[in-house]
Amino acid sequence: MRKILLAIMFPFLMLSCVDFETQTDVSKKLSIDVPKDWVIDKKGNEFISITTFSDTTANFKDRLVFDISWESDKMELTAENTKSIDSLIVSKGWLPKNQNLRNMNGFEGYYYDIIGYDSIGKFKFATNNRYLNKKGKEGTIFFLVTRYKEKLSAKDSVLVERIFKTLERK
Repeated sequence: MRKILLAIMFPFLMLSCVDFETQTDVSKKLSIDVPKDWVIDKKGNEFISITTFSDTTANFKDRLVFDISWESDKMELTAENTKSIDSLIVSKGWLPKNQNLRNMNGFEGYYYDIIGYDSIGKFKFATNNRYLNKKGKEGTIFFLVTRYKEKLSAKDSVLVERIFKTLERK
């Protein structure tokens, strides 16, 4: 019983030691908290912005890579559009999983995971993907987390949700 409790609590304990700082994208459309010692890259213009961040001290295969982008065109999150997204994923030879439309953190969203191999076919990866819309705001946010393993670990999942909960649409 103690081992199970420790396995459940460990990811939360690890995160309690991490310092975060708020980052704003180049177009000033969103903000998100990022661990202070992670590398951050921002680019964009008035139509699109991309913020990428990762812990570069971790081994490549143990690293989480976050890509948060905002596009000025708003994508309606309908059943028809989500089927189109799934078709594109399958056409690339990847497997979409856990697809669902839901509201979370004040966003209307389409959530799905992908399991696949990178473009040269050497590394298996898992991604957690979210298309997000905010009522009364222009554009769509795409929240993507990649890990070069078959799935996110419990610690990864806790960190992803901790960071996602800080995402704000300005």
